Amino acid sequence: MSEDLETSIIALFEQHADKAAGPITADTALEKLGIHSLELTEIVMDIEDKFGVEIDLSTVDTWQSFSQVGDIINAVKTLLADKA
Repeated sequence: MSEDLETSIIALFEQHADKAAGPITADTALEKLGIHSLELTEIVMDIEDKFGVEIDLSTVDTWQSFSQVGDIINAVKTLLADKA
């Protein structure tokens, strides 16, 4: 599941990312992708729908904690583990 989760989340980022950003991995910085905050919110909402989790984006701390694609992947893994 973990690899599928990572692949699925990266695929969502690929739909929105600037094509010139190159390949996307968990280590890819969000700022490198050319994704603005509205697009990031849309990606997060897609992730929530796909995996049945809720990522709290209501605080500045949450936004600042997401600097790489892997930060969001890890947040989803944590939320899924908490649900189990």
